[in-house]
Amino acid sequence: MIQQPADTKTQQSGELSGHLLLLLAGLAALGSLATNIILPTFPDMARELGTSVKDLSATLASFFAAFAVGQPFVGPLSDRFGLLWCLVPAFLHPNWQIDGGRFAPHGLAS
Repeated sequence: MIQQPADTKTQQSGELSGHLLLLLAGLAALGSLATNIILPTFPDMARELGTSVKDLSATLASFFAAFAVGQPFVGPLSDRFGLLWCLVPAFLHPNWQIDGGRFAPHGLAS
């Protein structure tokens, strides 16, 4: 019979390790951090993009909508496939958007 390491037994029993707790707390803080970073820059962003702050606020509304809609799906998916398989695409998604912006008619690389 093969014995499992002690760390594996602890994680399977439902207990949170210090590292996992720190990771989850950091991920929970990302939403607030993103909001606190983008709000002070709204006037500058609106001026640079040639739009109004009111129109630009749709970006923040879409962020909150996507965050709210994604919550019921990410939990069950991470339970089924593991947390790593849910986090890696989420971290790569902004990079896909940036790369897509390069090919826009008035792209980032002008």
